[in-house]
Amino acid sequence: MLAKWQPEIEAGNIAVFMIDEYHLLWGDILSYAWGRTDTRREIPIKNQKERQTYYGALDDQIKEFIVQEYRCGNTENTIEEC
Repeated sequence: MLAKWQPEIEAGNIAVFMIDEYHLLWGDILSYAWGRTDTRREIPIKNQKERQTYYGALDDQIKEFIVQEYRCGNTENTIEEC
């Protein structure tokens, strides 16, 4: 899918991001999150009666990972993140 854009990507003219959202839900003890598979991640739960929403993006070219907390996961926040 990205093959036709490869020269532009390698030249730094186009950035490719892989984006996803994640929710920490009340009562979660064990869940899945972004990160290295060989490193344990601990994320403090700020409010156990609600859920916390995060959007994450991986810059495929420079392998930089960006995480941003949002009040909720919805269409408006997803579009803003993209």
